[in-house]
Amino acid sequence: MNCPPLSSARLRNGLLLILFFIVGRAVFLEYTNLVDPTESRYATVAQEMLLSGNWLTPTLPSSEGRIPYLGKPPLHFWLTALSYKIFGFDEWTSRFPSLVFAILILGLVFVHGRRYFGEEAGLIAALIAASSWMLYFLAGASVTDVTLTALISGGVVTLYRFVADSNCPTRFCYFAAVFGALAFLVKGPVAIVLIGLPFFLWSLIRKDFAWMRRLHWVRMGILFFAIVTPWFVLSEIQNPGFIEYFIWNENIARYLFKEYGDKYGSGHRHFYGMAWLMLLAGFAPWSLMLIGAVIRIGFKKSWQWVSSDSHRLFTLCWALSAAVFFTFVRQLHMLYIFPCVPGLSVLMAAMCVTEPVRAAVSSAIEKINRPLMLLAVLMWAVAMLIGTQLEYSALTFILPIAIFAAVALVACKTRDFASASGAVGFVSLLIVSVYIVSIACLTPFVNRRHSAEEMLEYVADEMPGHEPVERVGVFSNSSYSHYWTSKAWESELSRRVIVKYVSEDDLRRDRIKLLIIKDRKQPPAEDIMKSFEFVMQKGEWELYRRKRTESDAGESKAISRRQSDAHTPVRFGANAKTDRRHAA
Repeated sequence: MNCPPLSSARLRNGLLLILFFIVGRAVFLEYTNLVDPTESRYATVAQEMLLSGNWLTPTLPSSEGRIPYLGKPPLHFWLTALSYKIFGFDEWTSRFPSLVFAILILGLVFVHGRRYFGEEAGLIAALIAASSWMLYFLAGASVTDVTLTALISGGVVTLYRFVADSNCPTRFCYFAAVFGALAFLVKGPVAIVLIGLPFFLWSLIRKDFAWMRRLHWVRMGILFFAIVTPWFVLSEIQNPGFIEYFIWNENIARYLFKEYGDKYGSGHRHFYGMAWLMLLAGFAPWSLMLIGAVIRIGFKKSWQWVSSDSHRLFTLCWALSAAVFFTFVRQLHMLYIFPCVPGLSVLMAAMCVTEPVRAAVSSAIEKINRPLMLLAVLMWAVAMLIGTQLEYSALTFILPIAIFAAVALVACKTRDFASASGAVGFVSLLIVSVYIVSIACLTPFVNRRHSAEEMLEYVADEMPGHEPVERVGVFSNSSYSHYWTSKAWESELSRRVIVKYVSEDDLRRDRIKLLIIKDRKQPPAEDIMKSFEFVMQKGEWELYRRKRTESDAGESKAISRRQSDAHTPVRFGANAKTDRRHAA
């Protein structure tokens, strides 16, 4: 394929845009509290690993103490625990590995797109991937899926480099084995399936499997098992029955049965084919532009364009392989489709730089510029209105104005729509600006509703003395964010609050003084709650204190002091200190 080289100015501008996207995402790693159950669960597993010194078996705190968390291998938890060890416990350190692996994904799509479709395609692929909804938001989340997708993409890119180029050095074959082994240590056998499936589909359509004879199967297998086997063997020794549970329940029965014996949650059951709707949503808004371009060109011509080139055909197989695999799976989560995003980004980039597809795609992108700008401004206005009503911080007002001033400046000076990279860069800038403003404006509302941080700030500030606040119990089965926040007390709280998950037996035996309950969907028995009295509610969280504790009358008065004053509103965090000064 003969693609014109990209000018140094356009390449520099495109890379600066990608850097802006990365920095914009990095700034907000700390801004959002850990409120999602999945994210806070993974952050807690890594924290427990570091605090306990047990790097072999991932564990979770519960009312029974630390329990093994055997739903996933430990590589992502190791990386997060390493981030804690270097930088300390904080929200941003729990999310830092995801940001790093998101950058790796951008690098892989840039390299793959540049090698097979030209330098401009590589730049466009990185811009599209960086501004896709799923990648941008997951880059700032403590989840395993970014790590998994980056390693799967690494396996696909390096193995295809070896397969497509007969003169490629053998080391790329071994790189693919290493990527595959590391991906296996993130999520298990599904990683190997998602690396191998694009090659199987590609070969099946072409009816050519000859490339398989070139692979160094024995050496690759030895390298793969040398990396994977030690942890699985040691984990089985420490947790008998682990391999059977992990292979059968987590990787086979999960996809076959509604009730598959999940020890750590419940499956997300959907109708067959839901994976394709998830793919449409996960790659938004570029998925809509891609579908519009295909409709404009025609399905037959689009297929002829793809099938006429081996590299384009493989990229299509890579882009759709995860959705194909999960088509007939009902136990499904949207994050499972994330490995499609890198391939889709490269495929759309290839469309943007080849005729006659290029003209149709560029036309579609040009037409969406003005509506997208209007949508961004409208979204900004609505977010500002919400921020005004809820009295958000100054950041809520300053940041949107600064971002859209920058966007307007770029819009006035950048009118280079003759270049596909210029058009895609402008649209991606608008999209990411909407993301950033949305995070800035909506995060305070989400934090107030779902986070336990201010509840714990209240406890830390209101209890007398300077020692750690002990005998604080939590009764919840759905979230670990309150536990994680209490352990990060050095940066989050004025002093340490020792939170413990409690059972109903603990409550009956008077082992706790303060009780925190999450959303009361599964409250303790009524006879237990008779021993407690309500203190306050914060979002989904409620705080109770035990009646007639043996030697803490002073503490009881302190924590209920403001509740007895009908003229003093309940405030939290820094405002609580101001209220105490006014009360004095």
